[in-house]
Amino acid sequence: SFAILLLRRDDGHWWVLAFVTTVALLDSAGYLFGRIFGRNKLAPGVSPKKTWEGLAASIAFGTVSAVSFIVFVFGGQWWVGIIFAAVLILAAVFGDLAESLIKRDLGIKDMSTLLPGHGGMMDRLDSLLPSALMTYLIVVVFFG
Repeated sequence: SFAILLLRRDDGHWWVLAFVTTVALLDSAGYLFGRIFGRNKLAPGVSPKKTWEGLAASIAFGTVSAVSFIVFVFGGQWWVGIIFAAVLILAAVFGDLAESLIKRDLGIKDMSTLLPGHGGMMDRLDSLLPSALMTYLIVVVFFG
């Protein structure tokens, strides 16, 4: 994974922490706010429980996390944090929806029973894998 390439950098462990924390936070906020406030379906044919309200929470919490890491941990500009947030949010949501689409096509609810109640191991990784790639690209472009 691209997380391994990030870890080869002197500050790589901080980058891995940044993207894992941000993705976990935006996933959790989306789930929680979607369950509590969700009324409008985001992609009912692909993932019927995902809502626009959950996406709004993901955007808000993901942005705060990403900007905070860029500014306070990496000493970057706030606008780079906004770009980092946008890229991570898009990657995480795309990964989540893509995995849901694959499950729908296969006619299954969960990818495995390894993590009961969590949709399987892929449900834990669907947002993280594309986010690792995008984090690596952000680091290369903005931080050398």
